[in-house]
Amino acid sequence: MGETADGDLLAAFKRYLIDQALSPTTIVNYLADVRAFASWYARENGALRVPLSLDVGHIRDYCDYLQTVEGRAPSTINRRLQALRKFCRFARQAGWLDSNPAAQVGLLPDPQAPFPRTLSPVEVERLLEAIRVTGEGLPKRGGAARARRIQRDRAILQLLLYAGLKVKELVALRRSDVQLGPEGGSLVVRGRDGHPSRRVPLDAATCQTLRQHLSVCPSLPEDGYLFLSQRGTPISPRSVHRLVSGYARAAGLEGVSAHTLRHTCAMALVERTGDPATVAQILGRRPETMARYLKGFNPLRHSENSPNKFGTPESSTC
Repeated sequence: MGETADGDLLAAFKRYLIDQALSPTTIVNYLADVRAFASWYARENGALRVPLSLDVGHIRDYCDYLQTVEGRAPSTINRRLQALRKFCRFARQAGWLDSNPAAQVGLLPDPQAPFPRTLSPVEVERLLEAIRVTGEGLPKRGGAARARRIQRDRAILQLLLYAGLKVKELVALRRSDVQLGPEGGSLVVRGRDGHPSRRVPLDAATCQTLRQHLSVCPSLPEDGYLFLSQRGTPISPRSVHRLVSGYARAAGLEGVSAHTLRHTCAMALVERTGDPATVAQILGRRPETMARYLKGFNPLRHSENSPNKFGTPESSTC
């Protein structure tokens, strides 16, 4: 493979990020962070070219430079390291790296990192109630389409809240990925971007909501996408983000995104299990990223009989 200068490399990385359906702000930040690394790397080793020769030593040296020379805060260093992990994952998929050296460098502890926004049980109830209220306000004509939309939206929000899925994982779900039983079930999140597949347990209430969603979509093939747009195409990540934001506004909730729902699930799981490592496995996250949830964890609330944070049945997964 011929060499590619860092400008072309970053352009290819940008296309990769767009294909990942990341938000425009996230893409801008990732590109800025990788561009800063490329500038440092050029001063130390010359321009980034493919096939890349990055190793763990380069990543550690850069983190040391940020900490000791530039005096960057742990949060900034961690953000740039996350950007480099994404960049190296992209380069590995392109065949320009044999491994992901950034993934072998741990995040710095950051006592000043703000705790992520999570929803209270009352806020969760308001969010889910907004689906019903919004459905009642839709035109009465087109009743079948109206029912499909409401059942779909409720299933989407419950999977984000109670299974802690990422939006890109949710939109990739196929009918065959979901197994529903009377007392609970599970779904398979298919591996992608170098991540292995994982099985996520589902509580009985979420299984019932998914059954209701499938009941109004009887023609959905076994290998078809689980969630479709009104045009019958697979629902897009952007549509899911708009859906969450719209219901949050209807519920009078501020600062709520799809990622807020994932954080809410993570916090509820940590409160119930007291085991961040297990929670990380369920959510498909690195164990060290779960440490932040221990800041908000009150062990006095953690017991076998403690009420569910979401106000759903005790069999709920999260």
